[in-house]
Amino acid sequence: MKIAMFNAHINDAVRQTSKTRQEILSQLSQMGVTALEYGIQELDDIEAVKEELAMFNMEICSIFEHCHFEIDDTVDNRIVDVADELGVDKLLIVPGFLRDNIAKDEVMTRCVNGLRSLIEYAKTKNITVTIEPFDSNESVMPDIASLLYFGEALNELKYTFDTGNFIYSGEDELEAFEILVDRIVHVHLKDRTSQVVEGADPTVLPNKDKVYASSVGAGMIQMPAILDRLNERGYQGYLTIEHFGASNYLQTMYDSVSWLNQKLNK
Repeated sequence: MKIAMFNAHINDAVRQTSKTRQEILSQLSQMGVTALEYGIQELDDIEAVKEELAMFNMEICSIFEHCHFEIDDTVDNRIVDVADELGVDKLLIVPGFLRDNIAKDEVMTRCVNGLRSLIEYAKTKNITVTIEPFDSNESVMPDIASLLYFGEALNELKYTFDTGNFIYSGEDELEAFEILVDRIVHVHLKDRTSQVVEGADPTVLPNKDKVYASSVGAGMIQMPAILDRLNERGYQGYLTIEHFGASNYLQTMYDSVSWLNQKLNK
């Protein structure tokens, strides 16, 4: 298994510290990070991205986009074309959100239609489209059941397994893994803690409890067991470290990579 990092975390670390982006990327590269995960909005200057990735011998493991198919299921294929130009073979799509003024059935139908169109175009470029559980009360896919709903509607849709998002729906991440495993092609390693972290942005759960981002391996998510199960299944893809809302992005990145290296190299 290989280690990746969200590109946005590096930019957040630059804002929080006196370090440059190049200094952080150099350190992460030395620690064994070989890929970054980008949002489509971060890829306006493709040539500059290519140059930077080559400088640190990195690649892009996945590109994500938040779509609004619930409003308009007409697909903008730019994310596919950008991925193709950058040699990226996976996309993560958040297809839409629930709306008070649109019936839920209609929202779900439009999201399925939008995903179907995107998948059909992505197939022509040998690119895989994935979805993940998204932790929001407006999400069309917050839990296992909704992921299965989209999976049943779209045979070629795959899953990005986000370790820390099933807690939002009160579901066990290991049980989710066993149910979804046959379609898992990418992984986000997101850990959570219920302990208050000063300066961090909490996620408020439906029961009003708050959880905070933590470094991978330091929180409540069953990370060692997840890594064991991925290994047992022969997963050789990327593990993207994720901790949006962290109080200290730089240290959380370094601590996460160090812990993960220890587990992968034992």
